[in-house]
Amino acid sequence: MLGVVGYLCVDMIPDLGPSPFAFVPGQLREIGGTPLFAGGSVANTGGSLCKLGLPTRLGALLGDDLFGGFLREFLHTLAPEENLFLKTISGEPTGQTIVLNPAGQDRMFLTCRGVNDQMTADSFRTFTEGLDLLHYGYPTLSRFMAQNNGAETIRLFQNAHEHGALTSLDLALPSPGTVFWTLDWMAFLKNVLPGTDLFCPSIDELRFMLKDQSSAPEALADATLQMGCHAVFLKMGAEGSLLKVADTDAAETALARFGSHEWRGVYKRVKPRPGPVVGTTGAGDSAIAGMLAGLHEGLSAARALDLANAVASYNVRVADSLSGIPTLAFLQKEGF
Repeated sequence: MLGVVGYLCVDMIPDLGPSPFAFVPGQLREIGGTPLFAGGSVANTGGSLCKLGLPTRLGALLGDDLFGGFLREFLHTLAPEENLFLKTISGEPTGQTIVLNPAGQDRMFLTCRGVNDQMTADSFRTFTEGLDLLHYGYPTLSRFMAQNNGAETIRLFQNAHEHGALTSLDLALPSPGTVFWTLDWMAFLKNVLPGTDLFCPSIDELRFMLKDQSSAPEALADATLQMGCHAVFLKMGAEGSLLKVADTDAAETALARFGSHEWRGVYKRVKPRPGPVVGTTGAGDSAIAGMLAGLHEGLSAARALDLANAVASYNVRVADSLSGIPTLAFLQKEGF
């Protein structure tokens, strides 16, 4: 059983139409519809694992509002009731993001973290029981999980390890002007990564945390391995992704638990697969799902990276984060 906990929100994406957009005080402007989507690590990575057909437990906090009801209903379409650990916190808003995407302009995100700030290790004390692997994202958008140099994230991963589960961590870029922007993320990583089996940042997130805008991706990966994680899966957008695994007994022992002994010291880099790109929402999260699936299914490190690349290639064929994800059985039949 795989488990995904962490950030969950409603994404609202109003159709602003084809004309240039400008904020004009007092003006009435008609727009198209505003569809709602589920966003965040739990919906994207967890949902992708469910779509792949793997047994997956989903855990998140919800507010007692209409958005919370929408997310609860949505997650029920992905996983059975017994695999949903959704806690409602009274008096707190559900996480929500308005995505402004005007024609010919870059996107802007208006985000309310809401109830995600209330998550602690104790929120999911029993969640890790019976899990083989726990994935958590994103401490960079959850106040209690980030503060004190990641003390609550450490407790969450310690609990997972005590129940025999491997741990996986994903990040998100914090918002300028928030407490997250000025936290000592280097100290966070130094504290949290020794308890992290698989670290899954994007290159932009890692450059931000390490305050390093110039080093090669391989050097950034090495820096995280030196901090104590067993493997780093680095997502690089249009440049593809890489996987680098520590050449240590501890890494070999941890990552071989699902059957493959072809992880130790592996380094591999891949380019994105050629094909149509309709949208990139959740592409990195879906790639993580492919990597976790490969690890869980006992694939070698190289094949797990190939699977991650394949899942991401199907994600970008559609505008949303989940409808393009095929089953693992289909991908295996296609040879990835």
